[in-house]
Amino acid sequence: MVVVERLEVGGLSLEESIGLYEEGTRLNSACKSLLDAASDRLETISQE
Repeated sequence: MVVVERLEVGGLSLEESIGLYEEGTRLNSACKSLLDAASDRLETISQE
């Protein structure tokens, strides 16, 4: 949530904003991977 808040507050340089955007996309990918893995596990459990 910190990434979004910092971007919303503003006052950042373009370089800082781009860096936060990159961090946000990395975090998004990591979270998606975790959720996909959890979903796969639940699917496996449900089929047993």
